[in-house]
Amino acid sequence: MTHGATAFAELVQELELEYRQLGQILQLLEAERSALADGEIDRLPAIAGEKLSQLRSLELYTRRRSELLKNLGHTTDARGMLACADAAGVHGKRMRALWHDLAARAEQARTSNELNGQLIRIQLAAVQGRMAQLNTVAGSLNTYGADGLARTAFQGRALGQI
Repeated sequence: MTHGATAFAELVQELELEYRQLGQILQLLEAERSALADGEIDRLPAIAGEKLSQLRSLELYTRRRSELLKNLGHTTDARGMLACADAAGVHGKRMRALWHDLAARAEQARTSNELNGQLIRIQLAAVQGRMAQLNTVAGSLNTYGADGLARTAFQGRALGQI
């Protein structure tokens, strides 16, 4: 096997690792969506931590892929990846298929992450609405002081504020 063929095989392996990593991120995004939909907010910090860890790993694979492409004389964008696949001989077909699948999975992850973000914004708006209602109710409660005059019962900070 020539040096070029070894480098092409390495790149295929790197694409496979990157593809699997994106699969793990997609599973985390699904767990996050499930937790949001089920109101299991206490699960979110652990999921977010794991998501960050998985994204860091993905970044390492992406960097390694870029290095391999550069070493093979190609740019690190999609055009360079496809040109590399054209030049990869026996590895070209697998490389092209992996790149296509990787791009599709990345788009799926982007869409899933956006959907989760929308769910978070909806839930946040609902909580803020409930807090505003509580603040209104708390602000309208009156008590009477020793002098018999009405006083607002709630004179501290609004609920939800520090």
